[in-house]
This record gives sequence, C-alpha cells and structure tokens, in this order.
Amino acid sequence: MGVYFVDEKVHINLSEHCLEVIELDRLSHGIYGDEISITGFINRIFTNFYGESKANVSYQVSKKKKEIEDKLSQKEYSHISDADKNKLINNLLNKYKEELIKENSSYPKFFGKKYRINNENQDIIEDLDEEIEYAGSVGNFIKIILEEYSLLNPSERQRIYYKDIINVIESAITSNRGIRIVQHTTIRKDESDNNVTKPETQKFEVKPYKIVTNVAKDTLYVLGMARSEKGRDKNISFKPRCFRIDMIQRISDTGSFGDFISSSNKIALDEAFNKYGPAMENKVITVQVKFTQLGLERFSRIVHGRPNNFQKLSDGIYEFSCPKEIARNYFWRLLPEVTIVSPIELEEEFKHKAKEILDTK
Repeated sequence: MGVYFVDEKVHINLSEHCLEVIELDRLSHGIYGDEISITGFINRIFTNFYGESKANVSYQVSKKKKEIEDKLSQKEYSHISDADKNKLINNLLNKYKEELIKENSSYPKFFGKKYRINNENQDIIEDLDEEIEYAGSVGNFIKIILEEYSLLNPSERQRIYYKDIINVIESAITSNRGIRIVQHTTIRKDESDNNVTKPETQKFEVKPYKIVTNVAKDTLYVLGMARSEKGRDKNISFKPRCFRIDMIQRISDTGSFGDFISSSNKIALDEAFNKYGPAMENKVITVQVKFTQLGLERFSRIVHGRPNNFQKLSDGIYEFSCPKEIARNYFWRLLPEVTIVSPIELEEEFKHKAKEILDTK
C-alpha cells in the first residue's frame, strides 16, 4: 500500500469532545502570541505526537514487546525455554495489537471537515503505510492522534504542544547547561475580541532543575535558579524561580557547561514549590470576583492558567488566593463576564486597559 497526496486536504471526522478541547487549547495558547488557526493547531499536534500516539501501532507493539521481554528475563521465569518464551511473546503481542486497533476504531464521530495537511506532515504520512492501513485511512489515522490528545489532562497536552521548548529544557538539564528564556509578562490578546495590546517581555538566565506541574495539573513550569539578564551585568546572584512554559516566547541553550544546581539548592527549590506552588517567588494576594452566569460557565471550562486556590463566598462571588499576575492574566480573558470586587485597583486597571483598546478603534 502506498500513500500519495493528490489533494493536500484530508477529511477528518472528530468527536464533539475532541473539537471542544482543540478549540479551547487553540485559544488558550494564543493568549501570549499570535493566535494559531485550527488547521495550524492540528498540524502541530500531529507533528509532535504521531510518534508516541496509539495510532502508531508498530511503535506501541515494539514498546510492549520490550516490556514483555524485560519481564521474562527475570530470574523467576528462567525455567521457561527460549522457544516457549518466543511463542508466548508472539501470542501476547498479537492480542495486544488486536485490542489496540479495536480501541483506535472506537472513537465517536460528530462533525467531519477537510483540513489542509502541511508538507512536513504529508512527508511523514507517506512513510507510514502500515500505520495508515491499521487505521483504515489517512483521516482516521489523524483522528486517532487528535482524539487521544483530547483525553489527556491539560499539562500532558501542554507537553505535546510545547514539545520544542521542553526538548531544549530537558536537554539542558541532562547535560548541566544553562538556558536563556524570554518570557511574556503581560496578556497579548483579548480572547473576547481581536484587539492586540503591545506585549512586554523579560529576559532571564536560568539554571534549569526540572519541569513540574501545579496541583490542578493544568499548567507546566520549569523550575530552577534564575536571574534577569540585567542582573548578570550587576553580578546579581541566581535565585529560585519557576517559569510557565506557555509564557515562554523564546528559549535557547547557552551552550555553556557546568551550570549545575547544588543539592542544597535543589532541596530549597523542591520545598518552595511544594509549599507555595507557582507563587513561590510572587506575593500572593486575595481577589474577590463576581461572575455572571456565562462567566461561571467559562470559568468551569477554561482551566488553562486558572488560579487553583479559591472558595465560594455567595452566589456568583468567589475569593481567590494567587499572585496578582495570574489573576490579571486569567480574569482579563473572562471579561465582560466578571467584575473584580477587590482589590479595587485591579478592577480600575481592567477599566483603564479596556478604555485604551476602545480609544484605538
């Protein structure tokens, strides 16, 4: 069987749940940069996830084979002959493959549409004859990848979407190298309309320790010792800090070795993050918010970047404990369906920012 693209558009029928997750993630990831189209989003997820997805049956079977072989190599199975082991392995793998193909074909359908597949992904697909045959068609193969993606928790989906950034971080951690991060510090795009405000960024030198997630498992962070780029000129020391992966505009490897973190600093980083979470280097404030009914619905759906520590005070009014920057970024996205009850200066800031946008029209 050979896969050749006559038309670069492929018909994909996705479930209602999958479409909702794709749209939510697409808008969330567009907050700090240029909004990505649904076609661009689908291509990005395919590129970053096809290799490890359950749609890649051959890869999954190969991984399962190694697991079984490692298990059978243990001393407790030494009485089994190599011939019997091989027979057992083949039987288990055949059953596993059948179950995997059956699972891949079980995703529901809701709405079908043609999406353009970029040249890079066309080249990838043309080399996956066997996998396409298992799926039944190119459209089904892509569907399986997207459906599996939609069932992951938000932080796992971020690992896929920001794979290039995470690869740089993990490579630097493994080889004790430093990284440079350019981080967004303000909202760039208002999700409720298309007005764009001027983005602000900060540059940091970072000795990365590890990638972590918050308690809600909806946001990824890189934890490490850091200082601003300006601090380097002033010989300012590195301090514990965490950076949201989705707020990193650019990242690069410094190429310098020896940027290791001492054991005592690792302990301090773990203790600070476990105690304070992402707010470890920011002052936590109390924010009271009044929601409309639509605002509450959006609050329940949009978990990306949502403050984790909150309680209900009365109908429609909630109290949050979080850094001001997190409150500013998240609740701005929910306007005009929220009102900041306190602190009043945050509500005034929102009003001033909204007026500036209106005045530019």
